[in-house]
Amino acid sequence: MFTRASKLFFGLALAGLIGGILYGIITNGFAGGGVVSVLSGDGAVNAVIGPLTLGYKGGVGDQLGYSLFMGFAVCSFAMAFSTSAFRDGDPEALAELANSSSVPPISEPNDISQWPIVAAFSLALMTLGVAVGPVLFSIGAAVLAVAAFEWVIKDWSERATGDAEVNRIIRNRLMYPVELPIAGLTVIAIIVFSFSRILLTSSKMGAVWVASAVGIVIFALAILMGSKAQIRRGAIVGVVLAGAAITVGLGIFGAVRGEREIKPHDDTEHAGSATAFDYSTNGALGDTDHS
Repeated sequence: MFTRASKLFFGLALAGLIGGILYGIITNGFAGGGVVSVLSGDGAVNAVIGPLTLGYKGGVGDQLGYSLFMGFAVCSFAMAFSTSAFRDGDPEALAELANSSSVPPISEPNDISQWPIVAAFSLALMTLGVAVGPVLFSIGAAVLAVAAFEWVIKDWSERATGDAEVNRIIRNRLMYPVELPIAGLTVIAIIVFSFSRILLTSSKMGAVWVASAVGIVIFALAILMGSKAQIRRGAIVGVVLAGAAITVGLGIFGAVRGEREIKPHDDTEHAGSATAFDYSTNGALGDTDHS
């Protein structure tokens, strides 16, 4: 009756539902002066009925956490019903729905995916961001969104046809026009930001020398590569990656070291000099006219 995937999602939905109810009851207790005192007093009914009725009769405590638990439960229930209705994408069930006597060709995913690891890393960043600051949390959330999208596209493309090579071509044609520009802009932004940290942590003249040295090195490498009749693609990629890694490393060092002290410009002295000059000039002109 229930497929393997539907059992998993039904279990996750039940866990989210129970977790949301318990979270609402506990946070109701915290808001009322203590969990034990609330549950053993007159407000016990409202503290329990509120989370059970989604806030219709009584409060739900912390609304954000309660909403996250209930949203997770609803999404899991939807996935459970979907996987149960489509029988986990079973070829025989699909052939029966299509009124076909032959089973459509499919290919099982046989490639290792890196996106679950990226998603786990982004969740760790979000957890650290809760304690450190909103910037780190936002970065983790953005990486998690990208990882989830890429994970879905990879899973879809591996089941598009029965030929793994055709599936790879379909995936690349769909995603390369999106991935390559975004990846290029991201790398450029990281390098520019890292280079700015290097200049800001240097002294006033040191920043000039650093910028000049970087420009000379890039110009020299461009001349060297351009003078070669044939150069391997791997060598160019290696030089670019090495330069980017050095720049990012120095940028991290500059960010940790901090910006140099930049003193504000004082225009009082210049304004006073200009005023004195104007007075002396007017006075001289006045004396000349008087004479």
